[in-house]
Amino acid sequence: MDSMKYRNVLIKLVKELGDEDFVWILHIINKEKIIYDLKLRILDNNDLELIEMDVNRLNSSKNLNELKNNIIIEISNYHEELAEDLIFHVNKYKESLMIRGRNMFQYQSNKRLLFFALNEIKIKDREVSKLINLISNPYIRFLYIIFIFREYYRNNRELDYIEKAYAQLMTEKSLHFKKYDHVAFYKWAKNYMDQDQDNYRKFNSSLITPIEDSDFSIIVNSIFDRMYIENLHIYSALKDKLANAWYQKIYRAKNKGKAHRYFLTDKALESLKVLSRKYDKTEEKMIEHLINKCFVEDCADYSGQSMYSC
Repeated sequence: MDSMKYRNVLIKLVKELGDEDFVWILHIINKEKIIYDLKLRILDNNDLELIEMDVNRLNSSKNLNELKNNIIIEISNYHEELAEDLIFHVNKYKESLMIRGRNMFQYQSNKRLLFFALNEIKIKDREVSKLINLISNPYIRFLYIIFIFREYYRNNRELDYIEKAYAQLMTEKSLHFKKYDHVAFYKWAKNYMDQDQDNYRKFNSSLITPIEDSDFSIIVNSIFDRMYIENLHIYSALKDKLANAWYQKIYRAKNKGKAHRYFLTDKALESLKVLSRKYDKTEEKMIEHLINKCFVEDCADYSGQSMYSC
């Protein structure tokens, strides 16, 4: 009898699967290894030790292709009994994955859709959620969730809902800051939200790290996608706050060093002094504050731009 019979069958089986499949194959392998080593009868898919093993292995691979190659090398050294068990469990799990035929490439190619999906996905167990959020690659994190949790892999309903909601969002708000759609604004906006933790903490996820310039636009729009879906009042308030702060930044930079002379009546000057003391500002800053306040309230549109031409 061939001493590598089951190992060869297992290697052939997994080689025929796609790169994305190796996320759940890793989970099956780790699960069966724990069961075999500890002589357990059963192990829950939400077991924290199992998930931690999965997360560590997923983070140790640069991409799915590297994960696939590492797993194939690993299983070529398994003993026959474990290989035989894995053949059965890989085939059984594969048959249970009703979403395998779904187009996942759109989530890899469209980061904004990917981040939208990750925000919409809910994991009930907080400790499990914390562990899964440690998966550094957002696309692999998404694949892990939809391939491991029954509510996502047993039918297409949840992903259908997410994609429908995203399509509706794109119809309504393809861009949240149309007038400021450039890299300089998005870089500044991301930094502004990082600093303003009191207002943006709930929505400004530190789990999303910009790598390229184009990522800043995706991240800022994704943050406001979440606000728009969850709370329109907060969305409007924080969007206006951000737009106004950007307007003031540009205004100050544009007018830096320019001298302005305005003549005030005695009464207006006295009122200015009172206001300056009350708000603890210089007279110049107080005038600037009043002008900006009046402009935002009476002359600016939702994005902070003037509704009137000069």
